[in-house]
Amino acid sequence: MFKNVKNPAFKRNAMILLVLGILMYYVFCVTVGEQISILATYLSAETGWNPNAIVLPITYAGILSIAFTFLCNTAFMKFNAKHVIVGATAVVGVGFALIGLSSTILNFTLFFATLFVIRSIVTFLNNGCNYLCGNWFSENRGKALGVVTIGGPLSSATFIALATCCCCWRASFGVNSSLGFSGIYYIIGALIVVMAIVMGIFLKNSPEEIGAYPDGADKPPQALPDQQKKEPGITITALLKRADTWLLVLSFGLLVFGSSCITAFFTATMIAKGVTAGYYLPALTAGAIIGMPISYILGMIDDKFGTVKASLCLCALYVVCFLGIILTNGNNILTIIIATIGMAGVTGGAPNLTPSINFYVFGQKDYLAATRVIGTLQSIIGAFAVTFIAAFVSSGRANTGYTILIGFVAVAAVALMIIGKLHPNKK
Repeated sequence: MFKNVKNPAFKRNAMILLVLGILMYYVFCVTVGEQISILATYLSAETGWNPNAIVLPITYAGILSIAFTFLCNTAFMKFNAKHVIVGATAVVGVGFALIGLSSTILNFTLFFATLFVIRSIVTFLNNGCNYLCGNWFSENRGKALGVVTIGGPLSSATFIALATCCCCWRASFGVNSSLGFSGIYYIIGALIVVMAIVMGIFLKNSPEEIGAYPDGADKPPQALPDQQKKEPGITITALLKRADTWLLVLSFGLLVFGSSCITAFFTATMIAKGVTAGYYLPALTAGAIIGMPISYILGMIDDKFGTVKASLCLCALYVVCFLGIILTNGNNILTIIIATIGMAGVTGGAPNLTPSINFYVFGQKDYLAATRVIGTLQSIIGAFAVTFIAAFVSSGRANTGYTILIGFVAVAAVALMIIGKLHPNKK
C-alpha cells in the first residue's frame, strides 16, 4: 500500500487513519454484533434483568439506523466530516460508561435509552471511516478498506474472551470486587473517549490538508476531493432512475440481509442444532482469528482485479458460512469452524466491499450522495432479516432458512455480474 509512497507526511497520517479506522470498526461491531446477545447472559446474571429485554434496544435502534444511514452521509456532505465523526465517537464513549453505571445502580431505563442512542449514533463511525478511506486512497482503496474492516472479526476474536474473563473473575477467584459487566463498560467508555480526543488531534479529512494527494501520489488526480465537494452531487431523482442503483440495492441489500441473519442468530442457531457453548464460543474466536486476513485479501483482489470480482468472492464466503451452518449437527467442530470462518470473512468483507462498490460505480464526487440513498434502501431490506431467520430457527427449520439464504446470495451474484457488464472498464 505504501510501497511507492515517498511522502513521509502522507505515510504518517494515512497510518493514523488506518489504525483509528480499525478501532472505529471494532467499536461499531462490538455495539451491533453478536457480542451483546452473548453478554446479555452475564448482564442478566448480575442485574436480574430479562435477557430478551436486554437486547431490545439494539433491535429497535437497528430500525432507526435506517434513517441514520441517510442522515450521517448527509452530515458528511454538509459539515466537516472529521468533526461529525469525533463528536459521534465521544457520544458513544460516554454512552458505554453510562451502560456500566446503569448496571451498577440497576436502572434499566437508563440502560435501555443509552444502548438505544449508542446503536443509532455508532453508524457514524463505520460510514465515516469508509468515507475518509475513500478520500485518502484511490488505487489502494480496496486494501485500505480491507485493513480497517479487520476491526470486525478482531472484535469477535477478542471481546467475548475479555468479557467472559472479567465477568467470571469473581466466580473463578473468589474476589469480592469483580470488574463484572459495569467495569468492562467503564473501561471501554474511557478508552473510546480517549480515542475521540486522539481523532480530534491527528485525524485529517483528506491528504490535501497536509499538502499531499490520494495514495501518496506526487501529483493531483484529475479532480481533487475538495473540488468535487464544491460541486452538487447526483440528485436523488437522478439516482433512482439509474438501473445500477437498483442493482446495488438488490445485490448488497441481500448480502446485508444475509450478514444480519448470521450475526443476530448465530448463537441461537448453534443452540438449536445441539451445539454447546464450550464448542461454539471457542469456534467463534478461532474462526474470527483465521478469518481476519480475509478482509485484507478481498481488498487486494478489489484493487488488482476489480470490485465486482472481489464481491463475487465475498458471495462465495457467504455460501461457505451457510453450508457450514447447514451441515452442523451437534458438536461437530469441523463444520462449526467452517461456519465461523465464513462468518468472519463475511463480517470483515461485507463492510469492506459495500462502500468500495459504491465508489466503483459512482466515483468520489457522487459517493456520499449515492450512498446515503442506496445504504438506506439496503438497510430497509436488512431490517427484515432477524424476523426471517428467527421464524425458521424457532420452528426447528434452520436448515431451510439458510438454504433460502444461499438462493438470495445467488441472486446477489447475478446482480453484481450485471453491474460489471454496465461498467466494464472500471477496476
